[in-house]
Amino acid sequence: MKCKVLILSHGKLAGSLSDTVKFIYGDDDGLGYMNMPDPFDQGLYEHDIRKIVEDNADEGVLILCDLFGGSPFLTCTKIIRDYWDTTELLTGVNLGMLLEIMGSIKEADIKELKEKALNAGKEGVVDIKERLGKR
Repeated sequence: MKCKVLILSHGKLAGSLSDTVKFIYGDDDGLGYMNMPDPFDQGLYEHDIRKIVEDNADEGVLILCDLFGGSPFLTCTKIIRDYWDTTELLTGVNLGMLLEIMGSIKEADIKELKEKALNAGKEGVVDIKERLGKR
C-alpha cells in the first residue's frame, strides 16, 4: 500500500473515514487505512502496519489513530521506535483533520501534514453556543 497518511482504528472506523474522504475528494493513493481485524491477532496486525511503514519510509508516514492508549496506538508506539525520523503518530483522528490535510497530501512532508492535522483537530471542536455568544 502506497501512502503518506495511514488511518488506524478499532472496528471499521478507519475504512469508513477513508471512504468518506474519497467520497468528497476522490481517490488518492496518498491515503491508506487499516481496520482492526476480527478476530484480532496482535502479531499479524503489527506485522501489517510495520510493512506499510517500511514500504513508505522514503517519504514517511503520518499515522492517525482513533484513540490514545488503544490497541492501534499501542501497536504503533512499538513500530515508530524503528522509524522515528520518518513516522509521526497522532491520536483523535476525525473527518475534519483528514479533509484539511488532503489538499496538501501530495506536496507536504510528514511534519507539515502533522501540523495541519493537529490544528484542524483542535479547531474542529466547536461549542456552537459559545461561538454564537448565546451562553
